Amino acid sequence: MSRINIFLIAPWLLVLILVMNMQESQLPSWLQWMGKIVPMTPAPEMYCKDLDESPLLKLDKGTIVRQLNNMNDWMMKQAVITTQFELQNAEAENWMAPFVGQKVQMTAAGTVMAGTSLEGFDEKDIDISEDGKRLVIHLAPTKLYDPQIDERLTYAKVENGVFVSNEDVRLSEEARLQAVTNINNEACKSTLLQDAADRTQVNLEKLIKSFNPALESVDVVIDAGTCSVSQ
Repeated sequence: MSRINIFLIAPWLLVLILVMNMQESQLPSWLQWMGKIVPMTPAPEMYCKDLDESPLLKLDKGTIVRQLNNMNDWMMKQAVITTQFELQNAEAENWMAPFVGQKVQMTAAGTVMAGTSLEGFDEKDIDISEDGKRLVIHLAPTKLYDPQIDERLTYAKVENGVFVSNEDVRLSEEARLQAVTNINNEACKSTLLQDAADRTQVNLEKLIKSFNPALESVDVVIDAGTCSVSQ
């Protein structure tokens, strides 16, 4: 573009800028007619909604079902339980060969998990009020899961006072079954099932309420399960 053309265009560009950035009443009379040709763009308005007046986010039952299935481990309660028992067939344990015929007191420990099962949990177990402000979730009673024996906490003591550490002790299948049975019995007699129900109820209600503060109430209905002690 030649220098002459630039000199010819520049004044008109200046006029356009003035027209677009000034209110019509502020323009000189000889420029007001430009507003008819080049409409002035109003400044954008800022809207700030009051959170108290914002509409409540509608809850979707399907979403709640999927979220709870992802949080099954989070709702568990665990406890480490120690048990003691005597081995009846010492000759069956290789590490006990030197102590065959003697009484051997075993100490074993296992981690027991308690929680609700979400198998079969679906939208029928969720109640949402018509206004979307009250939520009720019905969960199955808590139950105990098979304990996991911790070999690091397993050791033996022979009647003559000899101590055998966990580095040498290895539970046979029979001894392991005995330990699992004993630990299950102790867990059944403890408050673990009720503790798991309380933990699930309190934490889940808080979590769901944090997702949607506009909820007036969140109620998780869950009971402590029952179990029987093996003889």
